[in-house]
Amino acid sequence: MSGLPLPDGTGERTVRLRWRRASEVIGARMRAPLVLAALILAVLILALAGCSALHAPPPDPIAPLLGTEWVADDLGGRGVVANLQSTLRFDAADKVSGRGGCNRYAGPLTQQDGEVHIGPLAGARIACPPAVMDQEVRFLIALQKVRRIELREGDKLVLLDDTGAALITMSR
Repeated sequence: MSGLPLPDGTGERTVRLRWRRASEVIGARMRAPLVLAALILAVLILALAGCSALHAPPPDPIAPLLGTEWVADDLGGRGVVANLQSTLRFDAADKVSGRGGCNRYAGPLTQQDGEVHIGPLAGARIACPPAVMDQEVRFLIALQKVRRIELREGDKLVLLDDTGAALITMSR
């Protein structure tokens, strides 16, 4: 260790340096406001994160269905006519189309307040055998009562009414 000259130039003086931790340098008076500020900041960040989670939009039930076409397997618990296909195609986020069994149809698809609405539907009115027409009419009426859509097991689509009852069960 070398010494430092004294201000009057008469010799040297030895200086020892001691390293101190930041906590020793910053006194208790300064630490308390810093801790309080950090705590307030953490609470604000958590509160804002919680608020954004509460206002997150519900998942879009239509997005995974875009471009897919489904065939009715069951209509109101009464089954469907064998070899007759009543179909539903999700053309866009706001449009559906398909076949009722005899005639083609198309119409709007809307989502409002967590509910799905299909219709009003427009289509041709070609006469078909009574059993075919019965299924088509029941299918088109049921489509317009849909309020919720659930994709189950990846290959089953269930269209539900406002009470949660299954109106139509469909497969790809």
